[in-house]
Parts: sequence; structure tokens; C-alpha cells
Amino acid sequence: MRQRQGLTHFIDTLDNVNFEEANGFRIALKTNGRLFRYNCGSGNKGFRLCRLCGRSEPIPLLPPHHHGNQQPGVHRWLQYIPLFAGNAQCTASYHDYAVAYGHVFESFCLIVRPSSNCQSRESLGYALHRGLCHVLQIDLNEVGASFRRAVGGGDEIILYDKAPGGAGLVKEARQRWSEIVNETRRIVADCDCERACYDCLKDFANQTHHQALNRHDVIAFFSGSKT
Repeated sequence: MRQRQGLTHFIDTLDNVNFEEANGFRIALKTNGRLFRYNCGSGNKGFRLCRLCGRSEPIPLLPPHHHGNQQPGVHRWLQYIPLFAGNAQCTASYHDYAVAYGHVFESFCLIVRPSSNCQSRESLGYALHRGLCHVLQIDLNEVGASFRRAVGGGDEIILYDKAPGGAGLVKEARQRWSEIVNETRRIVADCDCERACYDCLKDFANQTHHQALNRHDVIAFFSGSKT
């Protein structure tokens, strides 16, 4: 079953982090930034967990249809258990509560604060994400993007290495920031889609934000005027 992508949030403080002005942004690097990644399943309905074998399945968006004599909750064992080798199915019930899965990890994080307001921080963030990947010639899946409100107001866009511990990609991005900004501007200006497409802002990992993405908001941010 195809699942919604997990969400990642930057949960660290910015003590002893120095920002610098760079091409319409204030940027800073945190080499061991803490991030929290979680998945709430399809439709945010969560997952169900077997009381006995530990098998976990996403809670379906629609009530399941049962056929024949199969009982609700019957499922295959999570793994082969010799003691129960004669029965391929586990008949234990699921817990009566939904669960979500998540974990905390550290990685290189580039904190980006726009110097002026953008109509859509998600559009700007994913445009910068694509510009970064183009300049570094890496796959879109190697770097992630997250968003939060900065202490004292304003938005923060966090670009981070997806590999736990960090591969140094966003560290290099900080050094090549002017190239990334120029490439970002080119991407949104040269695309001929109406609002957003898979050539400029959309990708599988940001499908949660697809309805909000608009390349014209990014063009307006860079030009200093509203569309």
C-alpha cells in the first residue's frame, strides 16, 4: 500500500549560531541539528499494532470488506515463529488505539531566513531546495526541506541532509549560496506551467503541500513585488 511521506521538523535551538546576510536571505549552518521525523499513516489515521506478534498496518481510509469466514483482525505473523509454524495467521487482536511512528536524528542543517515576506514560504522553500540540488548536481531525495516560525517572528526554511549524521551537502550549499539563489530564480522564471509542476516545485516528497505551491509567489519574492 502506497503511504504518505513522513514529515520532518527541525526541533533544535539556535544557540551560538551565527547568521550572515546573503542574497536576500540570512543563513546559518548548524552541523548537528536535531530533527524529528514522523509518519501518521494514510489520512493521518495512524497505524494499528498487534498485541502479540507486533505486526503494524496503516488504518484504512475506508472500512475493510471481509470475505468468506475471515475474521476482522486476522493477519499473517510479523515473522516466522517455529512454535506457531502450523498456523500461518495470527489471530490476536490489534490494540484499541492508533499509533504514529517517529524518531529523532541529527544532521547538517542550513537555516534560511528570508529578508522579506514571501506569500508562500513552502513555494520559496521548495524552489530553493530544487535550486540547491541542481547546483550540487544531486538527487532531490538527498536533501530535505522543513519549515517553522522563527523566534521573534518571521519564517525559517530548513534545508537538511537526509542522511543521519549528515553528508555535508548543505554545508557546501552555504558556500555556494549565490549560485543556488540564481538557479532558483531561473527555475521558477523559465517554467511555463500555470502554478507549479514537477519541473519546478513539485516532487513526491512534498505532496502534502502541492495545493499551496505557486512559482509566481517565488518570482514575486525575488522581484520585490506582489503578483
